[in-house]
This record gives sequence, C-alpha cells and structure tokens, in this order.
Amino acid sequence: MKKCLIFIGLICSVLLLGVKSTNTGDDSVETPVIDNQNAPLLAMFDMTNVNKRIKAYISDAFEIKMSELVKMKLQEVLLSLKIDEDVKQYIENMKGNFTLNIEKEIKEYIDDVKQNVTDTTLEEMKSFRNSLQKVQQIIANQRDQLPCGKVLQDCGDLKGKGCPNGVYSVSPKGVSPFPVYCNMDIAGGGWTVIQRRQDGSVDFYRGWQDYKNGFGRLTGEFWLGNEHIYKHTSEGNYQLRITLEDWNGDTRYATYNTFSLGNEDSSYKLTIGGYIGTAGM
Repeated sequence: MKKCLIFIGLICSVLLLGVKSTNTGDDSVETPVIDNQNAPLLAMFDMTNVNKRIKAYISDAFEIKMSELVKMKLQEVLLSLKIDEDVKQYIENMKGNFTLNIEKEIKEYIDDVKQNVTDTTLEEMKSFRNSLQKVQQIIANQRDQLPCGKVLQDCGDLKGKGCPNGVYSVSPKGVSPFPVYCNMDIAGGGWTVIQRRQDGSVDFYRGWQDYKNGFGRLTGEFWLGNEHIYKHTSEGNYQLRITLEDWNGDTRYATYNTFSLGNEDSSYKLTIGGYIGTAGM
C-alpha cells in the first residue's frame, strides 16, 4: 500500500510538470492575425488548432515521462528484489556458518573438558593409589611388630600370644587369610566362633550359597560359612563347643571332642563325636 501511494504522488507531480513545461518546447505555435471583420472567427479557429496541438504535445510528453517513470520504478523494484535476495542468502550463509562455528566450539570445549577431567582423574587416582599403598605398608609393618597383628593359623595360636576377644585374620595351611571372631574367655579361650544367634537381627533361613560363603556380621549375628569351616577343620583336630543361654541368663553347653566338615563335593559332610556337656544328647 505504501508503494502505491508514492507512485500516485509521482504521477501527479509529472502531470503538473508537463503543464508548466509546455511553453519551453521546440514546436512553435503559429497564430495568424487577420485584420478584418472575420478576424475573431479565424482567431477562434486558429486557437482551436493550437489547443489541439498543445493537448497532443502534453499527451506525448506525459506518455514519455510515464514510460520513463515506470521503467525507473521497475528497475528500483527489481533492484530491491535482488538486494532482498542477496540479503536473504547472506543471512542464510551467516546462519549456517554460525551454527557450524558454534557446534565446532562446543565440541572442542567438551573435548577439552573431558581431556582435562580424564587427566585430572588419572593423576588423582595414581596419587590416591600411591598413598593407599604407603598406608597399607605402614599398617602391615606395625601389625607385624605386634603379636596380635600377625596372621596366624587359628584363634588357638592367637590365644597363645595373649590376644583378647575380637576379629582377626587367620590363615589355615595353604589357605588365603580370612576374618574370624575369636573368643578368648569361654573354657580357656582360643575358640573360633562359627555361629552366633542372639537377637534375631539376621535371617538364617537361607540357601546353599549363603551357607557356603557365610553371612551376617562377625560382631553380631552370623554364620562363618561351610567353606571356611571345612578349610579350618581339614588341617588338624578340632573340638566343637555349643553354648546355649536363655532369656533368664541360664546357660547350658555341649562339647564334641571330634568335629570336622567335608568339602563341597561331599555336601560338607559332618563328622562329630565324643559328647561332653550339660545340654543333653
């Protein structure tokens, strides 16, 4: 709508300019003067011709001006369209380049962060591992200097070193060390506790694997594990003592002078005998 209004305004200007410029053209206007009684009529006739020629001149001039104006406006429109297309293409190119640059920068930034994190993490892990190894070595050295810190065969050996009740690592012959709870008070001490049930905090209704490997906490309710008991009892002669206590504090016991478990292939076959105690057969 804006372009149409401008175009109409230009037409009006050209029209007015055409009227004002008629006296400056190249064609001359002949007006014969006849000095007789018919002069007014002839003059009127001649003026009619003059008017026709003026109108024709104005019409020609108007058409020329309009043609030039239309051509000029058409060129402006075409140029505007070309500029718009160039600008649009430039913007599209800029958008594409901007997107590519942003994606590239983001990728490079992420790669740098990942590399820095990886390098930092690896260095921290190496430092932590070195520190841990030093601490482990210090603990091992101090443990070796203490009688109860050494890994012995069983709780009986620890009892001979004067060690108190507690959790220790033991290593029966040919077996890797594993933790056990040693009782140094009951019946002379040196007992390896294989089971404790006292408050119902641990569920003992379990499957084969749990009883094979053991479960619970050595300082609370637990089962040591058939595999550990087998490895323990296969390297010597062991006794089994069962201590029972009711809610009133009354105790009973049963001691078996012969006790051992077979391996898993034998389904951990129990060998037991030589009962002594107050718990009853």
